[in-house]
Amino acid sequence: MKKILKFILFILLAVVILSLIFIPLYILTFNPPTNYSQPDSKLYLSITGTNASTCIGLSFYTSEPCLASVYLGKDNKYDDFFQEDSQLTQIHQFNFSYLEPNTLYHYTINSSTFKTNYMNIDYTFITAPNSSVNKFNFSIIGDTRPDIYGISAHNRVMEQIIRINPHFILNLGDIVYHPENSSDWDNFFSVINRNNYASNHPYMVSVGNHETTGDKGVKYEEYFYFPHKEFYYTYTFSNVFFISLDLEVGTRLNYENISQEQIDWLVENLEIANESQNINWIIATWHVPAFGSYRGNNTEIINKIIPILELYKVDLILSGHNHHYERLKVNNTNYIITGGGGAPLYEFGDSIHPNSLVRNVSYHFCQVQIDGLQLNMTAINEYGAKIDNLTLIQSNPWRI
Repeated sequence: MKKILKFILFILLAVVILSLIFIPLYILTFNPPTNYSQPDSKLYLSITGTNASTCIGLSFYTSEPCLASVYLGKDNKYDDFFQEDSQLTQIHQFNFSYLEPNTLYHYTINSSTFKTNYMNIDYTFITAPNSSVNKFNFSIIGDTRPDIYGISAHNRVMEQIIRINPHFILNLGDIVYHPENSSDWDNFFSVINRNNYASNHPYMVSVGNHETTGDKGVKYEEYFYFPHKEFYYTYTFSNVFFISLDLEVGTRLNYENISQEQIDWLVENLEIANESQNINWIIATWHVPAFGSYRGNNTEIINKIIPILELYKVDLILSGHNHHYERLKVNNTNYIITGGGGAPLYEFGDSIHPNSLVRNVSYHFCQVQIDGLQLNMTAINEYGAKIDNLTLIQSNPWRI
């Protein structure tokens, strides 16, 4: 009996020793098939033209350079539109125009030289309604970079957004902590594509200071595909004119301060918006707030940007940067700070801005419902509880 036990122990010991020798060698020498990419595709949709009812942008990443193609149509035959890369690339960006408003489209991604787990899948999106069908909703989130526990807070907020299923999302910047680290981008795109949200809905971003430090906005510009310039742009969604500004410093555009070029562009676009009878609302977005209790006022923004926005009667100004929620009203203009998307939260100090109306320290997002000449905004925390509500009735619908 003792001999049998010794023999069994000898066999087990031999198996362990051989495993320690050969398994590491197998791991070192085994190469997985190179024609399959990592699970994270960085796939998302965006609005790439001035009118969201007739265009859509599509961007995704492959771990190796390849020629990718996109088929798009009103059903899963995908026989209305086709586009293909003109050269080998890892970041694939496509823009489809001449779409029909308020219409369900299907699309699928393919490549003859590269296969991944997100190709040959049926994705869908709905184009924006035109200005005559002006009832829609969207979500606002800011500062989604990780906290000390990683991306868990961003995940919880995104879960609440997905339950509402808005037409699109606005992110007010600081989406990653270290833009030069690919893992930060992998985490961000994995969260926004929960339940395939970003591959079926547009996701728009205003650049933040974390995107413009380190690599000076290089990765931001590579990954994102927006109208005009990735750093500042405008678009119309139904009867709302959105304007996204770059008020950061140190980007690839080499701003030491807010450039006159961007200011002139802002005035030109606000002139166009004010002259249009199809636009009832103007909403401006950027990262660092002009007014706020936590960091005080931003003098340069107040001096260079705010007088223009007040002159052209911008209805709502959205910012992040301060990691909490605050609503202010200055000179009859409504300002929302929504920076509770995932980064470490900031407590308010003893000094409260004289124009501050509502303050809340929690992970959260804002949900906006547009119904013609009525705008309703609700701030919602990570558990689905409402923390604030704002209703605006447009008294000057033609704005001229």
